[in-house]
Amino acid sequence: MENETRKSLEAMLHELDPSLLERELAGLQGVLVQPISKKRFDDLIADIKVRTGTDFSTLFSKTLWGSIRWKKSIGRPLAPTLASAFVIEHIHWDTVMDGTPDGRVKYVDLVAPHKEPSKWDGPDDGDYYRISFMTETPSRPTRIRVNFAAQVGWEWEHPSEIFLRSSYRDIIPSERYFLKEDKLSILDPFEVVKKPFSLL
Repeated sequence: MENETRKSLEAMLHELDPSLLERELAGLQGVLVQPISKKRFDDLIADIKVRTGTDFSTLFSKTLWGSIRWKKSIGRPLAPTLASAFVIEHIHWDTVMDGTPDGRVKYVDLVAPHKEPSKWDGPDDGDYYRISFMTETPSRPTRIRVNFAAQVGWEWEHPSEIFLRSSYRDIIPSERYFLKEDKLSILDPFEVVKKPFSLL
Protein backbone atom coordinates (compact mmCIF):
# COMPACT_ATOMS: atom_id res chain seq x y z
CA MET A 1 0.00 0.00 0.00
CA GLU A 2 1.31 3.49 -0.87
CA ASN A 3 2.39 5.78 1.96
CA GLU A 4 -0.32 8.24 0.86
CA THR A 5 -3.00 5.59 1.34
CA ARG A 6 -1.65 4.70 4.76
CA LYS A 7 -1.52 8.38 5.78
CA SER A 8 -5.10 8.91 4.64
CA LEU A 9 -6.29 5.97 6.75
CA GLU A 10 -4.19 7.11 9.71
CA ALA A 11 -5.80 10.55 9.52
CA MET A 12 -9.24 8.93 9.75
CA LEU A 13 -8.06 6.86 12.73
CA HIS A 14 -6.22 9.60 14.66
CA GLU A 15 -8.47 9.25 17.73
CA LEU A 16 -7.62 5.58 18.29
CA ASP A 17 -4.93 4.27 20.58
CA PRO A 18 -1.64 4.25 18.56
CA SER A 19 -0.87 0.58 19.26
CA LEU A 20 -4.40 -0.44 18.21
CA LEU A 21 -4.05 1.70 15.10
CA GLU A 22 -0.76 0.06 14.09
CA ARG A 23 -2.07 -3.46 14.65
CA GLU A 24 -5.31 -2.92 12.72
CA LEU A 25 -3.53 -1.23 9.81
CA ALA A 26 -1.30 -4.31 9.64
CA GLY A 27 -4.49 -6.39 9.39
CA LEU A 28 -5.69 -4.15 6.56
CA GLN A 29 -2.38 -4.70 4.79
CA GLY A 30 -3.13 -8.43 4.90
CA VAL A 31 -6.47 -7.82 3.15
CA LEU A 32 -4.84 -5.70 0.43
CA VAL A 33 -2.26 -8.30 -0.61
CA GLN A 34 -5.22 -10.20 -2.11
CA PRO A 35 -7.70 -9.00 -4.75
CA ILE A 36 -9.99 -6.43 -3.13
CA SER A 37 -13.38 -7.83 -2.15
CA LYS A 38 -16.22 -6.80 0.14
CA LYS A 39 -16.12 -10.15 1.93
CA ARG A 40 -12.47 -9.66 2.94
CA PHE A 41 -13.25 -6.18 4.33
CA ASP A 42 -16.38 -7.43 6.12
CA ASP A 43 -14.35 -10.26 7.71
CA LEU A 44 -11.64 -7.79 8.82
CA ILE A 45 -14.19 -5.37 10.31
CA ALA A 46 -16.01 -8.21 12.14
CA ASP A 47 -12.70 -9.58 13.47
CA ILE A 48 -11.65 -6.16 14.80
CA LYS A 49 -15.02 -5.71 16.51
CA VAL A 50 -14.77 -9.11 18.22
CA ARG A 51 -11.18 -8.52 19.38
CA THR A 52 -11.33 -4.83 20.35
CA GLY A 53 -14.99 -3.82 20.61
CA THR A 54 -14.25 -1.06 18.07
CA ASP A 55 -16.61 -0.71 15.11
CA PHE A 56 -14.45 0.13 12.10
CA SER A 57 -17.43 0.14 9.69
CA THR A 58 -17.86 3.90 10.15
CA LEU A 59 -14.17 4.39 9.42
CA PHE A 60 -14.60 2.79 6.00
CA SER A 61 -18.05 4.28 5.27
CA LYS A 62 -16.67 7.12 3.12
CA THR A 63 -14.08 4.99 1.33
CA LEU A 64 -14.21 3.69 -2.19
CA TRP A 65 -11.91 0.87 -3.31
CA GLY A 66 -11.21 -0.44 -6.78
CA SER A 67 -8.76 -2.20 -9.04
CA ILE A 68 -7.52 -2.40 -12.62
CA ARG A 69 -6.50 -5.80 -13.93
CA TRP A 70 -5.30 -7.36 -17.15
CA LYS A 71 -4.14 -10.75 -18.35
CA LYS A 72 -0.39 -11.19 -18.30
CA SER A 73 -0.52 -12.16 -21.98
CA ILE A 74 -1.40 -8.51 -22.73
CA GLY A 75 2.05 -7.43 -21.51
CA ARG A 76 3.46 -4.99 -18.99
CA PRO A 77 3.67 -1.24 -19.18
CA LEU A 78 7.22 0.10 -19.51
CA ALA A 79 6.99 2.24 -16.39
CA PRO A 80 8.67 2.29 -12.96
CA THR A 81 5.48 0.88 -11.41
CA LEU A 82 2.34 -0.66 -12.87
CA ALA A 83 0.27 2.02 -11.14
CA SER A 84 2.16 4.83 -12.87
CA ALA A 85 0.89 3.54 -16.25
CA PHE A 86 -2.66 4.70 -15.40
CA VAL A 87 -4.41 7.95 -14.55
CA ILE A 88 -7.52 7.72 -12.37
CA GLU A 89 -9.82 10.73 -12.49
CA HIS A 90 -12.29 11.21 -9.64
CA ILE A 91 -15.03 13.84 -9.70
CA HIS A 92 -18.42 14.39 -8.12
CA TRP A 93 -21.25 16.81 -8.86
CA ASP A 94 -22.67 19.33 -6.41
CA THR A 95 -26.00 21.05 -7.04
CA VAL A 96 -26.21 24.62 -5.77
CA MET A 97 -28.89 27.32 -5.84
CA ASP A 98 -28.11 30.42 -7.86
CA GLY A 99 -30.14 33.59 -7.87
CA THR A 100 -30.87 35.47 -11.10
CA PRO A 101 -30.97 39.29 -11.38
CA ASP A 102 -34.78 39.17 -11.68
CA GLY A 103 -35.10 37.31 -8.35
CA ARG A 104 -35.69 33.81 -9.70
CA VAL A 105 -33.80 30.83 -8.34
CA LYS A 106 -32.15 28.19 -10.50
CA TYR A 107 -30.20 25.09 -9.66
CA VAL A 108 -26.75 24.60 -11.13
CA ASP A 109 -24.60 21.46 -11.25
CA LEU A 110 -20.93 22.05 -10.48
CA VAL A 111 -18.15 19.55 -11.16
CA ALA A 112 -16.01 19.05 -8.06
CA PRO A 113 -12.67 17.41 -8.88
CA HIS A 114 -10.84 15.30 -6.32
CA LYS A 115 -7.14 14.54 -6.18
CA GLU A 116 -6.22 11.30 -7.86
CA PRO A 117 -7.02 8.26 -5.70
CA SER A 118 -4.12 6.56 -3.92
CA LYS A 119 -2.97 3.69 -6.14
CA TRP A 120 -0.44 0.91 -5.75
CA ASP A 121 0.79 -2.18 -7.57
CA GLY A 122 -0.81 -5.56 -7.05
CA PRO A 123 -1.79 -8.00 -6.00
CA ASP A 124 -0.73 -10.04 -9.04
CA ASP A 125 -1.34 -13.73 -9.50
CA GLY A 126 -0.48 -16.38 -12.09
CA ASP A 127 -2.93 -14.97 -14.65
CA TYR A 128 -3.34 -11.25 -13.94
CA TYR A 129 -1.44 -8.05 -13.24
CA ARG A 130 -3.35 -5.67 -10.99
CA ILE A 131 -3.23 -2.27 -9.46
CA SER A 132 -5.47 -1.29 -6.55
CA PHE A 133 -6.76 2.14 -5.57
CA MET A 134 -8.61 3.85 -2.75
CA THR A 135 -10.24 7.24 -2.29
CA GLU A 136 -12.81 8.97 -0.14
CA THR A 137 -15.97 10.24 -1.78
CA PRO A 138 -19.10 11.98 -0.51
CA SER A 139 -22.64 10.73 -0.98
CA ARG A 140 -23.01 12.62 -4.24
CA PRO A 141 -23.24 11.64 -7.90
CA THR A 142 -19.69 10.51 -8.69
CA ARG A 143 -17.56 9.44 -11.63
CA ILE A 144 -14.35 7.41 -11.62
CA ARG A 145 -12.57 7.39 -15.00
CA VAL A 146 -9.49 5.27 -15.77
CA ASN A 147 -7.15 6.02 -18.65
CA PHE A 148 -3.66 5.10 -19.78
CA ALA A 149 -0.97 7.54 -18.68
CA ALA A 150 0.53 9.57 -21.50
CA GLN A 151 3.96 8.63 -22.85
CA VAL A 152 4.00 5.19 -21.21
CA GLY A 153 4.79 2.36 -23.61
CA TRP A 154 3.68 -1.24 -23.31
CA GLU A 155 5.57 -4.36 -24.30
CA TRP A 156 4.19 -6.68 -27.00
CA GLU A 157 3.93 -10.43 -26.47
CA HIS A 158 4.91 -11.31 -30.05
CA PRO A 159 7.33 -9.24 -32.17
CA SER A 160 5.03 -9.66 -35.19
CA GLU A 161 2.37 -7.59 -33.37
CA ILE A 162 4.62 -4.54 -33.58
CA PHE A 163 4.47 -4.57 -37.36
CA LEU A 164 0.96 -5.88 -37.93
CA ARG A 165 -0.73 -3.56 -35.46
CA SER A 166 -3.90 -5.61 -35.69
CA SER A 167 -5.02 -4.81 -32.15
CA TYR A 168 -4.88 -2.12 -29.48
CA ARG A 169 -5.30 -1.97 -25.71
CA ASP A 170 -8.43 -0.49 -24.21
CA ILE A 171 -9.96 -0.20 -20.73
CA ILE A 172 -13.48 -1.52 -20.11
CA PRO A 173 -15.39 0.14 -18.78
CA SER A 174 -13.41 3.35 -19.08
CA GLU A 175 -15.56 5.05 -16.44
CA ARG A 176 -18.21 4.34 -13.84
CA TYR A 177 -21.00 6.64 -12.64
CA PHE A 178 -22.66 5.99 -9.29
CA LEU A 179 -24.24 7.49 -6.21
CA LYS A 180 -22.10 6.56 -3.22
CA GLU A 181 -23.94 5.23 -0.20
CA ASP A 182 -22.65 5.92 3.30
CA LYS A 183 -20.87 2.59 3.58
CA LEU A 184 -17.73 0.82 2.41
CA SER A 185 -17.91 0.62 -1.38
CA ILE A 186 -15.96 -1.58 -3.77
CA LEU A 187 -16.11 -1.15 -7.54
CA ASP A 188 -16.03 -4.09 -9.94
CA PRO A 189 -12.59 -4.23 -11.60
CA PHE A 190 -11.69 -2.10 -14.58
CA GLU A 191 -10.05 -4.36 -17.16
CA VAL A 192 -7.40 -3.76 -19.81
CA VAL A 193 -8.25 -5.78 -22.93
CA LYS A 194 -6.98 -6.11 -26.47
CA LYS A 195 -9.42 -5.20 -29.25
CA PRO A 196 -9.01 -5.63 -33.00
CA PHE A 197 -8.78 -2.55 -35.19
CA SER A 198 -11.74 -2.04 -37.51
CA LEU A 199 -10.99 -2.28 -41.20
CA LEU A 200 -12.38 0.58 -43.28
